[in-house]
Amino acid sequence: MVLCGSGELSKMTGHEENYQPVGSDGVGTAWIASDWVTAAKLNELEKRIGDELKKIAGGIRANGVISGYEVTERGAGVNQTVDVGAGICCIDGKNYVKTGTTNVELDAAHSSYARWDIITYDASEDMPAKVTGTAGAVPTIPDIPAGDIILALVLRIANDNTIQDADITDKRMLIKPQILSFTPSDDLLHANDAEVTSISDGDELEKKKTIRPFLTGEYRIKFKLHMSSEGGHASGRIYKNGEAYGILRQTNSVSYVEFSEDLRFSEGDTCELWIAIWSSGETAYAKDFRIHGEANYSDYGENE
Repeated sequence: MVLCGSGELSKMTGHEENYQPVGSDGVGTAWIASDWVTAAKLNELEKRIGDELKKIAGGIRANGVISGYEVTERGAGVNQTVDVGAGICCIDGKNYVKTGTTNVELDAAHSSYARWDIITYDASEDMPAKVTGTAGAVPTIPDIPAGDIILALVLRIANDNTIQDADITDKRMLIKPQILSFTPSDDLLHANDAEVTSISDGDELEKKKTIRPFLTGEYRIKFKLHMSSEGGHASGRIYKNGEAYGILRQTNSVSYVEFSEDLRFSEGDTCELWIAIWSSGETAYAKDFRIHGEANYSDYGENE
């Protein structure tokens, strides 16, 4: 069990000779009776243990990260923000999906004291979010807002407005929820949205995109297709593991047309989009290849 961040907490208090680190290896050596902040540290340790137990309890109820949502320093250059990667999480039986990186800006560091901030997934806003802690000699990790899950703990060193990977502790509860079945729906699970093209003859479709569903179930597969100019047909089809699986779709529209089909996949299968053009000299375009579905979970009981 990880009880708190891996940063050097001596940076936070300025009492290196007394402070007993609280980290992944435990609480260190015995507490020093003369330490003037022993009581505060014990209270903080108790809170951190309580937070971990609440997180684990939430994981038992299938609240946590299914994949992704790793929090890192800003990829475009270190500053006072963090990047939260694409991912999928489950909170109270609902999936929350982000297909790209979200940059989250944190408040400025305190001039004299260190602080703990946390990064959460805010279910009410459907976005990764910050929760700002209170700076102090023994700073307290802020509470996780009700209905949210924690993604990372961020050490904010006094008077330091840069956040690096060394300041970030991963606090995700990684789960593989017990799913009884999938029902096709319009809830997004996976996305491969970039535009692709093909000039292949219509009898020879080309594989352009691949998504691997994370669990066995029935999914709603969608993609958009159009051709470069009027006078022919652009074609698209869903394949499974390299074999034609879905209905052959065609359009002569020069604007994107969305196609949708409910298909069953097993864990480990590949869901592929293949396209071609039926008119010599023309180009087929495709984008927004997506998998949708609603997960039906086993009953974990009510969250308190």
